[in-house]
Amino acid sequence: MLINSLTLPWLGTVLVSIFTLIWYIANHFVILFRNKPIMPADLKALGTAREVAGGYDLTPNWQIIVSAAVVAVYLAAVIWVWAQLREREKTSLKTQLMLRGIGIAAAVGLMIFGVNNPAFAQRL
Repeated sequence: MLINSLTLPWLGTVLVSIFTLIWYIANHFVILFRNKPIMPADLKALGTAREVAGGYDLTPNWQIIVSAAVVAVYLAAVIWVWAQLREREKTSLKTQLMLRGIGIAAAVGLMIFGVNNPAFAQRL
């Protein structure tokens, strides 16, 4: 997010954010059911995992819902900032720097929140 606030490759941000969210949701359920995270060898057994997934309760908890909402708001903000900067011929340098500063501040704030949040502590 910090690098993207400086360079704004918004499409990469959108794709990586969605992939990461899906990966962490899948990892959450694997840890919940097997008490260990997704391992590289598990990627070979995707067909088996798909077959047995129907027997498990995959109802999202509040953390997953909040995470998806945070990612959605973040991506909406990234696309909005990109649209604002796209018209940079019409946007003053002061406004461009302010928008990038907002992105940098959000990145630092989310890093601090993510590292120090007890709701995201691993419970094994």
